[in-house]
Amino acid sequence: MESYILKRLTRQFAQKEGTAFISGNGVARPEGILTVAAITSPVAGGMNQFVGTDTTNHKLLPSDLISLMHVGKSGYRATGTWLMSNSTIGICRLFADTTTRPIWTMFGDVFSETLFGRPIVEMPDMPNQAGTFPAFTAGQFPVIFGDIGQGYQIVDRVGLTFQTLKELFAIQNQVAFLARQRVGGKVVLPEAISVLKMG
Repeated sequence: MESYILKRLTRQFAQKEGTAFISGNGVARPEGILTVAAITSPVAGGMNQFVGTDTTNHKLLPSDLISLMHVGKSGYRATGTWLMSNSTIGICRLFADTTTRPIWTMFGDVFSETLFGRPIVEMPDMPNQAGTFPAFTAGQFPVIFGDIGQGYQIVDRVGLTFQTLKELFAIQNQVAFLARQRVGGKVVLPEAISVLKMG
């Protein structure tokens, strides 16, 4: 029973951490990357920013992603990783060239989880389309690219601790479980991270 509860708690903590790493306000929780991206002075909190070129329909374009890859310093591109939501990944899978061949294709028998040669990490808390699919709204940050390991620091201050409290509610024939974890996160090297802002 305890192992089952611990497994569930670990998953819930991981989900909360993921949310905080993307959109946390830095007050008693990690500072999220998109929280920094929303800072206007300096632009994007010092991170690299590319504004999407489709300012009418606010659709994500392959050319925008290529530009996002190259808006930052070249040294971070070779170790860069894409961060986006499941829905945005779906839009990227639909990208096609001028002869309608998909840009995101299989290599041999393996479907590679890379885009333009760099790996993709699905982050459920990244923004989804706020407009009619596949359109976003102006000002959204649907895609992050960069060397996240260098640009964002995660600190596990207190690892997951788990206690079984059998005596506390013994008179009611109940058992309590207490779990605790402290984690911090902050953008420490803004130049290593680039964000796409929908125009």
